Amino acid sequence: MFRATLHLDQTTDVDDLLRNFRLRCSRAEFPERARDVLVDQVAATVQQLADRGREVAAVGGALSLTRTIEDIGYKVEIRAGFGHRPSLFDKLKSVLRR
Repeated sequence: MFRATLHLDQTTDVDDLLRNFRLRCSRAEFPERARDVLVDQVAATVQQLADRGREVAAVGGALSLTRTIEDIGYKVEIRAGFGHRPSLFDKLKSVLRR
């Protein structure tokens, strides 16, 4: 099963994140059509979260959420956090979850 976790915040280069995700998907062993659908779905979700998160952060708000995209053969988590700086404890939790 293909698994991936993408981390997204106001400093994330979305193009680079998606390029690396496409590369990981191309190495995965599942049908090409399913891979294309997954990449499109993840790209749309990441772009939408990045746009909305930056809007919220720009007005002083905060946004933190996790979206999961899964089907037979893959599971992708997108973790987004905008408008707040992660504490040392949050960073430690993030590292231990990987």
